[in-house]
Amino acid sequence: MRNAVGLAFQPETKLLWATVNERDNQGNEIPPDMVTIVAESANYGWPDCLPPDATPQVSGANCADITPPTVGIQAHSAPLGLAFLSGDGVPDDVSGDLLVAQHGSWNREPPAPPKLLLIDFEDGKPVSAHDFATGWQDESGNRWGRPVGIVVAPDGSIIVSDDEAGYLYRISPAES
Repeated sequence: MRNAVGLAFQPETKLLWATVNERDNQGNEIPPDMVTIVAESANYGWPDCLPPDATPQVSGANCADITPPTVGIQAHSAPLGLAFLSGDGVPDDVSGDLLVAQHGSWNREPPAPPKLLLIDFEDGKPVSAHDFATGWQDESGNRWGRPVGIVVAPDGSIIVSDDEAGYLYRISPAES
């Protein structure tokens, strides 16, 4: 892996997951960053091949046995922290899902916005991904925050750190 940043064990399966910032200066859309299971003896391509299609980065490289990412996400989105949503107080509709802090790009046009991405799981496997929290960047690329780390608090609320604004955000379900 090029730059695994965040690590988290999936409570249900005990598998280790990582967020990976892929290489820069390949274009706006390649290679995708990834959220992936870390498996012993897996080959994620670094430094010779670009996942997920195993395009050779180095002339003559054998890229036939590259392990594809479990979840490919927007190139240059800079995924950092991640946390599985589990425990008392976590709403049933997101329990077992994975939340990823995307810090946003530094070298992409248009800039990839900072946000929280929710990866939905069914039967312990990812099935889809969608925005969970956005709004740290306007359409011109002006930013006022960048999420970094995620922790699930004992009451089920989500605590998110922001290294641009210097805040900790607490996200909790609406009271009914």
